Amino acid sequence: MPPPRAVRVYTQKELKAIAGELDKRPAAAITFAAATGLRPAEWASLERREIERRRRAVTVRGMKTQRSRREVPLASPAISALDTLPARIDTVYVFGGPKGGPFDVNNFRRRGSGASGRRGWRSQAGADL
Repeated sequence: MPPPRAVRVYTQKELKAIAGELDKRPAAAITFAAATGLRPAEWASLERREIERRRRAVTVRGMKTQRSRREVPLASPAISALDTLPARIDTVYVFGGPKGGPFDVNNFRRRGSGASGRRGWRSQAGADL
């Protein structure tokens, strides 16, 4: 059995450079993902009702099981990323796709050019982006 692949961890400077090359929605998604550590499927299907700004937390629902829920704290970079998103009334998703559905992580990675096609959007110090 082959050894597990090492995860590429981007520095804060690299994350800012990647986000700077993208439109608002993908840039906010990358910043939010790095600051929270959520799995791609979790942040891509995150609904606005699951974000509690007053408590600075997000409730992540059932990715592994139907009933599973966990609460993730929102650091300042995650809140700032949410603040950069344009208001939309056509979708319940925080990072809603062009047609109102969830953010398409697979299509984003496959068709992204330059920095948008990179993998491993984790920060060395996500809370300090």
